Amino acid sequence: MAVERGELSLNGQTRPLTLTIRQLKYMPHPMLKREFCGADASGSFQRDEFGLSAGKDWGFKMEVKLRIQVEAVARE
Repeated sequence: MAVERGELSLNGQTRPLTLTIRQLKYMPHPMLKREFCGADASGSFQRDEFGLSAGKDWGFKMEVKLRIQVEAVARE
């Protein structure tokens, strides 16, 4: 597991965001015979910090849970 810090821009505002990389694999693709990699990352942010507070007065949660899954295959 690793932690990456960066920035998230949303609704014209930029704030720090920390992502936890839970899985990162790099290996030969069994069918394509090319290198490929995949990763899972997650983080969260408060949407009202970006000026998106609709529903807050009615008790809606402001936390947004972000989950990213990505795969990439090397060019031939």
